[in-house]
Amino acid sequence: MAVKNVEEMVKRDWNHPSIVLWGVRINESRDDHDFYVQTNAVAHKLDPTRQTGGIRYLTHSELLEDVYTMNDFIHSGGEIVLRDQKEVTGLEEYVPYLVTEYNGHMYPTKRFDNEERLIEHAMRHIRVLDAAGRDEHISGCIGWCAFDYNTHMDFGSGDRICYHGVMDMFRIPKFAAYSYKSQLPPDREVVLEPVTIYTRGERSIGGIVPLTVLTNCDYVEFIYGGQKLGRFYPDKERYPGIPHPPVEIKDIPGEWGTDWREGEFIGYVGGKEAARRKFSANPIATRLVAVADDEVLSADEPDATRVVYKLVDQEGNLLPFANEIVKFDISGPGEIIGPKEVALIGGCIAVWIKTRNEEGRITLTASGPRFTANEVEIDVR
Repeated sequence: MAVKNVEEMVKRDWNHPSIVLWGVRINESRDDHDFYVQTNAVAHKLDPTRQTGGIRYLTHSELLEDVYTMNDFIHSGGEIVLRDQKEVTGLEEYVPYLVTEYNGHMYPTKRFDNEERLIEHAMRHIRVLDAAGRDEHISGCIGWCAFDYNTHMDFGSGDRICYHGVMDMFRIPKFAAYSYKSQLPPDREVVLEPVTIYTRGERSIGGIVPLTVLTNCDYVEFIYGGQKLGRFYPDKERYPGIPHPPVEIKDIPGEWGTDWREGEFIGYVGGKEAARRKFSANPIATRLVAVADDEVLSADEPDATRVVYKLVDQEGNLLPFANEIVKFDISGPGEIIGPKEVALIGGCIAVWIKTRNEEGRITLTASGPRFTANEVEIDVR
């Protein structure tokens, strides 16, 4: 059956340009020479243009595929981030090698966790990306995983959710997601994400330093209470393996319990201001913001889109410890998928709406005990 599944997979997906390698091993299975000779042969016969790989967790596994693929969960916060491939393969020579999973269950992180955990979560992804980039014998690495997901009692948290993702189940980014997004070239999109809730008493012992900024800007200026503290540059010496290392601000005036002031981060690209983020010293819930992924949906076939709701302060920053109830109401040729009354999780939530194969305009409204969100309108054509 598994050999047949490989055949069906290749026939179904061979013309997808995003596929660069066929996985011909059952996930994290033990070696089986005769069986995996068959799965490799099927994939190569049906598509001789692509390489084969699989998913391993055991070291010194027999290499029958074109690429040695390994789940490397060695990083637990210490100095060892990725293993040398010869240690994994047991071979005397270097071979094509791909890290297929890392992090994940090693450091599950909820979007409403404390700031120190959110920072460490982001930095573990940065460290692996950097280590892979510095190792010429690693062709790439694939993090586990993009999104949190429901699971069973033996694998998830107390609510049976795996908080392994760099985004939550609603596809809303945690700070760790910007470890990846900040590697984009700035001419594609400028990224400036201070990894902080920006409050003096959130961390152990107090304070917010060292303050990490995930960014693809050339440098960042930080203004604290109207006082410019200087220019801060990406730490290329510490993280030479990635295009855009994080920026670290190590000193901010004042001690815990003293006057706390607003902060402003300004990112520069090519000597010009490219992005700006401001944080209030006294954040107050100000508005409930709604943003839809799509403004137009299809009336010819079933279609759907996501609408994200965030409770933000006066500077537009998410309030991660808000858990207010939000009620939805919809009119027009659409339906809400799921309940019409939910609680914010980490200050935000998302709802999906689907069409009814009718043309018209969908109007979605939402309100909580203190705020009414901006109205969302989606055309169905």
